[in-house]
Amino acid sequence: MAAPLVGPLPLHLACLPPPPLPPALAALDLPPAFFSLAAEMPPLSASLLLHKQPPSEVAAADLLEELRLPAHLEAAATTGLKQALATAVLLSNNLLAEKECAVLRAAIQRDWQEKSDTIDGGPDHQLKLSVDRLAELVSESTLARVIGAARSFDADLRDEDVRGMKCFIRRYTPATRPWCPFHTDASTLTLNISLSQRGAYEGGVLYCVAGGGVQALDRDEGDATIHNSTLLHGVSRLEAGVRES
Repeated sequence: MAAPLVGPLPLHLACLPPPPLPPALAALDLPPAFFSLAAEMPPLSASLLLHKQPPSEVAAADLLEELRLPAHLEAAATTGLKQALATAVLLSNNLLAEKECAVLRAAIQRDWQEKSDTIDGGPDHQLKLSVDRLAELVSESTLARVIGAARSFDADLRDEDVRGMKCFIRRYTPATRPWCPFHTDASTLTLNISLSQRGAYEGGVLYCVAGGGVQALDRDEGDATIHNSTLLHGVSRLEAGVRES
């Protein structure tokens, strides 16, 4: 699979039309950087993330099989699938206040980057933050509350894990970064906070594979989901608006 081009096209390619897509994909009006990613997405993933098929109609075991994960990640993702949803994912409501979400949205709107994403090679549209910078934006007490939420999910979380945590804001729009494919994370723990109100966008559903199936995780502005990094998750195609997390 060729890596998608990110940034300006070389001059000898700039005048070439994008490769043709199947009619079902062509109708989605995808940004050029995601043409090949959409065409090469496995069918069950595409049905969920691109074509809005209800998750209850997709067999999670088949979804895992088609992704062809490395053996250790497949075993971990299978463990997550067998866990009860309430055990696999902790929902923490109102972890950030409305004002704090607005501050973080403004930060990525001022200063986002576009690099090749480690998940699928597409442009990532995100802003990396140091722990100190995050504390400056939302306050030390809020950072302590976020860390406390992480510890409420995993009481064995080590101090070195907290000190080394990586923070970033991600921005989805239909024309820039429409979706995020199913994946696992490399961290010890994943804490993901919605920075956007439910009514600010259409699509952009956060899915995870737990509780015996594919589950949609419903969050509003300031709500967080916390789970082991090996839990399989992804975000469906954004159809309208802007979604930040």
